[in-house]
Amino acid sequence: MFGEKLEEVIELPCPSPIYLRRQPITNIYEAQCSCHELRNASLLFIRQIGFSVVRRLHLTTEHLRHQSYLLESQAAWYQALHAFEQSQNVSKADNVIISSLKVTYFAIHTWTACAASISQTPFDAHLSQFRSLLYHAKTVLDSTSSTSTAPTKFAFEISIVPALFHAAARCRCPQTRRQAVALLALQPVREGLWDAQQYGVVAKRVIEIEEQSVDPATGWPAEQTRLYATVVNGDMDCHGGFSVYFLPVRWVGEFDDGGQQVTMHEHLIM
Repeated sequence: MFGEKLEEVIELPCPSPIYLRRQPITNIYEAQCSCHELRNASLLFIRQIGFSVVRRLHLTTEHLRHQSYLLESQAAWYQALHAFEQSQNVSKADNVIISSLKVTYFAIHTWTACAASISQTPFDAHLSQFRSLLYHAKTVLDSTSSTSTAPTKFAFEISIVPALFHAAARCRCPQTRRQAVALLALQPVREGLWDAQQYGVVAKRVIEIEEQSVDPATGWPAEQTRLYATVVNGDMDCHGGFSVYFLPVRWVGEFDDGGQQVTMHEHLIM
């Protein structure tokens, strides 16, 4: 996300399910390292399979095998983390770190599970995980607000902002996704290139677009108005304006004369 193609420079490690089951997590640093390795490997897979999905290419057996492998690894990591929590007298500070790792887990797990489909309805089966993501994100935010005497405005480490945007954009439960927007509105610190205020603006627009047509029985967005992807341009003008590209599900696989995927382009202002 916002980065170079690191897999072309270095081999990204990924702990296997067998390793995670045999080697218990013994300290918070091990939990962080293995979580970040899984996150990076999963994001790489999501990007690679997304390339095939958008071009409506046939997904290979290897694609699906790798998806299953990552999901199994993620589940094994979560079980190992739970065992660590049960076996240790975890400090209050470490509990906050564990909550931030769980936020990452729930975001990556839901995205990996649904990455092979153009349709967005598979995300609907993960409502409980989206709610758990928000619960732990609030734990992190509450801890920051209660302990910070001089609020930090920037952090290099990615913690909760991308996951909150993921929940706002991918969870179609009207109440749950608005809770994600509300947490972004509390303006957690900027994480790398992820600015909570900016992504809160984008999340509200995503909801507006998707809820132009809703299922009368549930109030959830209809499939034809759901978005497959939302891409934010990192450049911002002096007035707080920036470009956003929305890709509706119904447009996936439609290309312009230059061979580029057709998208909706809008200029938003913070």
